[in-house]
Amino acid sequence: MGSPVGAGTGDFFSEQMTEALGVVCNAGVQGLDYVEVLAVFVPGLGVDRISDIFCNILKERFITYTQQVCGRRNIALEAIPVRHATWDRRNGRWVDRRISLPRSPVTNAAVLLTPDRFLQNIPQRITADRFY
Repeated sequence: MGSPVGAGTGDFFSEQMTEALGVVCNAGVQGLDYVEVLAVFVPGLGVDRISDIFCNILKERFITYTQQVCGRRNIALEAIPVRHATWDRRNGRWVDRRISLPRSPVTNAAVLLTPDRFLQNIPQRITADRFY
């Protein structure tokens, strides 16, 4: 939405999402077909923020994909700091790393590519404020 830097979840949204998942699980719901249902319980949690969360979770895969594409295309890579590059299961936290990736001439940060099958316009269906 005008910036390549996502807002992330932060402590507030993390706590709100955890609480919402607790409510849903305690109500006996066995599974969620659409994670955006959480937007009903967490004001301000929309499709854009949810996609940011999933991109963070899949970031390691996007890093590998980017390196493979750049290798096939002979695109120069350089060691660039990447925030939340990987998840440390043992310590339960994100790890920042310097990773060989192409550098953006606009932001001077790393570029991550994503397969085009992941790119689509996802309309909002429901939020805490309204239905679409």
